[in-house]
Parts: sequence; C-alpha cells; structure tokens
Amino acid sequence: MEAIVLNERLKSGYPMVVINGKKIDVPHLTNYLVETLLPDMVKHNESYFFWNFNLKDISCLKEELYTREKDRFIKNNFKCDNFDTLWEVNFLMPDGTKMKAELSSEVWYKEDEEHQISPFAIVFDAPFASGYMYSKVNFSKV
Repeated sequence: MEAIVLNERLKSGYPMVVINGKKIDVPHLTNYLVETLLPDMVKHNESYFFWNFNLKDISCLKEELYTREKDRFIKNNFKCDNFDTLWEVNFLMPDGTKMKAELSSEVWYKEDEEHQISPFAIVFDAPFASGYMYSKVNFSKV
C-alpha cells in the first residue's frame, strides 16, 4: 500500500474541480479535514468518517456504528473496494498536541447503480470512486 502525506499534497496544490457544474474548493475541504474534523474525532474517540457530497454530509463514527453500517451494506449486496493508498495527516489539537492520523478508505457501491462522486474523492486522489465512502483513522501522538 502506498503512503502519502496529505499535508505535502495540500502544499503541492490540487487541480480545479467542477462536479455537476459546481466548482469545488478542494483546498478548503482538505483544510477542514486537517484543522477541524480530525481534532474533533480525537476529542469524541471516533475512528471512522463517512464522506459523501459536501461538508454537511460528513459523519464521524465509532467502530460499533461503522460495523452496523458495513453489515447493512453486505446484507443489501453492496460491493466494497479498498483504496490502495494510506494517507498520513499531521495536525495539531487545540491544546497544541502534535498528532498524526493514518487514513485508509473504502467505497461501498451496487454494481449496476449510479452513485455520485464525492468532492472528497478528489482530496484522496480517487476521482473515479463513486458510492458510499468510509475512511478508517488511526491516531497517534507525534
């Protein structure tokens, strides 16, 4: 599995992205992930986040809820593809603690159905991934 540091990817820039005629601010989504989402997940002891079509669609989950969702997908004959990239993210907690998150992602989909592509798929260099996206996060102090 390839490992990429998201903070370095952010510095190198993202291409302009237009989805359904709407320009997507990919650097803003990435900054939100680094500055807000990951610190909140640590605070609430969450280990997964579901990312769909915009910021208000992000849901953070604990292991138990993710397992229930996964079981529901399996029951409903969804297929799962795991991404082949491990993303490392360096971030600060509000108290100044330096943290590292390792993210691995997957997409759940029905083979014969159309699913929208999330703008977050661009953040994670997966522009053709459409469906229900989950990222598992492992946190550690640096």
